[in-house]
Amino acid sequence: MATLDAIGEDVRVTVAAIAGMVSCAYPPPDSAPYQGPAAWVDLGPVLVEMGNLEFQQIAVTVTIATPRKGDYPNEYRLVLDYARRVLTAFRLNLAVAGGAMMMAPATISRPIAARYGEADPNIVACTVTFSLETEEETVNALAQ
Repeated sequence: MATLDAIGEDVRVTVAAIAGMVSCAYPPPDSAPYQGPAAWVDLGPVLVEMGNLEFQQIAVTVTIATPRKGDYPNEYRLVLDYARRVLTAFRLNLAVAGGAMMMAPATISRPIAARYGEADPNIVACTVTFSLETEEETVNALAQ
């Protein structure tokens, strides 16, 4: 099974490869991006219960942000467009880091004006959230 760091790095590389993305960080940065669109990846294990089955998946949150420069409607559209590109990239990328696969449902949050970290700039950001399941997790769930 791939390690959590290997999966995080593979997610970062996939997001960074999207045309026009200025930067992508894993783990999340300490301060907001000064150029956009930028993204950061956060992930960790979550426990999923389905009927009498109980198994662990990897929850992935990709935050897409751009600095707030006073053009909110266009900044809103920009981060939403990149969120859709991120989601499409993972729908087309069938295997992440040694066999982890994207599981449905995936969500895109509504973009909001926000502040990240302690320094300027303010940002407009939204998140793409989905889960990954590895081959080992699938086999373990079926074996229960």
